[in-house]
Amino acid sequence: MLLPARRVVRAATQTTRVLRRCASTDSTASDLILPRLQKVESLASDPSVLRELVTAISTLHVPQNGLIERLDIKTRLLTLLCQNPSVLTRWTYADRLIRRWPYPDKAFPIAVQPSHAEAVKALFRAPRSAYLPAQTFRRIMNMRYADAPFISLDHVLRIADIVPLEIAVGYWLLLLPQYLVRLSTNWERPLSNLDATRQKMVRQLRSLEEKHPVLVTVDGFHDALMWAYGATRVAPDDALRHWSAVLARGEPYSIRTAERALASTRDLDTLERVWAQVQEVIPRRPEEPDWMPIIDVFYAQNLTRLGARDAALALAKQYPLHVELAWLLGIPPDADVDEERRAAVTAYAEHAEQLARNGLDLEDVLIVMSLHAPKPFREAIRGKKTQPKDALRT
Repeated sequence: MLLPARRVVRAATQTTRVLRRCASTDSTASDLILPRLQKVESLASDPSVLRELVTAISTLHVPQNGLIERLDIKTRLLTLLCQNPSVLTRWTYADRLIRRWPYPDKAFPIAVQPSHAEAVKALFRAPRSAYLPAQTFRRIMNMRYADAPFISLDHVLRIADIVPLEIAVGYWLLLLPQYLVRLSTNWERPLSNLDATRQKMVRQLRSLEEKHPVLVTVDGFHDALMWAYGATRVAPDDALRHWSAVLARGEPYSIRTAERALASTRDLDTLERVWAQVQEVIPRRPEEPDWMPIIDVFYAQNLTRLGARDAALALAKQYPLHVELAWLLGIPPDADVDEERRAAVTAYAEHAEQLARNGLDLEDVLIVMSLHAPKPFREAIRGKKTQPKDALRT
């Protein structure tokens, strides 16, 4: 749901005033900018605030020992400008960061181009060095445009002329699901047709399999393709095909793969079938019979996603409260919950509610809130103050 226009204007004005006031004090870049930066990274804040943050980082007092911290924040700011095509005049602010870089990052000037095609051309024109291609191709793949929310397979394969194919494609597959989530935000939804983009992504994934069938046999690629197809929501058969290949592989299975297999299902019958398979390859830990296994948490989350909330509640009642599920289902009135855990559940639930206000549906929210979410999503949610010591127990 979109916020009323007056609230948006008021919030933006308040942000500007705070930044200007604090910029004249001895506040460090981290104290002032990092919390706002993390909100943008985790999709909890409209990226239009990036323009104010660029201005602030240019004027803030930086202590002698704060140079590395400031460089890290500049890198993250520039990365976010590259990832967010909804930010007006973003290239003006990106150029300001690049020109004022104390120790020039040679990858960004190559990657920041009007299109992916121009960026790839710039990569091939750049002087060869041991590190530059590996550093720059990631910057290029993180570039997003209103008419190209993700880099096309053709450009990825072109990059693979100077970067190992499995590395270039592997990184591309890693990025696709999180970029689909970004397209659902209020600020990106008007820029492109989400359904058409999902279909386009499926066509590109199938083209990859046709052009490079051997690549699919490399360790980890069935897992990555399963999740990329699953995240599109329009290719459940392709996702299940790769999940079957993962099972046939017969190697040790990760809880991350199990979570993504469950999340790739589109109906309850398929979820139950995949859940039965997950239980066969990832057994529960008998030494902790009173604790809800994390794969049960994933199962309950996906029951809720597919409309079976009562079944999820029934499963949750068999165990003590689990933070990773309680933010979604709520804390039962009779639950014995300590203050630390209650605070964590509240913080997670508030973050999830903000994501929903920003346009994400439950499926998107689960991706952002996942234990295995990309670091930019995860970092803003799982700080030390809201992370019980046993939140990651499996």
